[in-house]
Amino acid sequence: MTPQKLLEQTFDRIWNEIREAKLYAGQPRSEASAQSVSLARRALHLAAESQSDRLLLQAWGMLAYSLTANEQYEEALPYYKNAIEKLECRGEQEQAARQRIGYVAALTQAGRHLDALDVAEAADKWFTKT
Repeated sequence: MTPQKLLEQTFDRIWNEIREAKLYAGQPRSEASAQSVSLARRALHLAAESQSDRLLLQAWGMLAYSLTANEQYEEALPYYKNAIEKLECRGEQEQAARQRIGYVAALTQAGRHLDALDVAEAADKWFTKT
């Protein structure tokens, strides 16, 4: 098996572990959310070493999601922003709109309501159009 394939399998396992925790924005911080942040940070490190844009994009999404679930809203914001910008550059508008939903949750929890409304409006336009 190639190193790239092994790395992709590692990312799949990390995502599965994070998703199995059934985390959500606004929940109290927990051992599961802290573990998810740790896994996502590991994924970010691996993605940076691999120099793969696709894996970096996945790691940003994992970290944004996990940080939001771990009540680290301000820290999650740049990861959402990076992921959305990269998805839009790649023409992946649906995934960008989905990331905006999490971004809105993090912005709201961080007390940045006007920013959240702007991001929600952009997502709403895409969902309405499609």
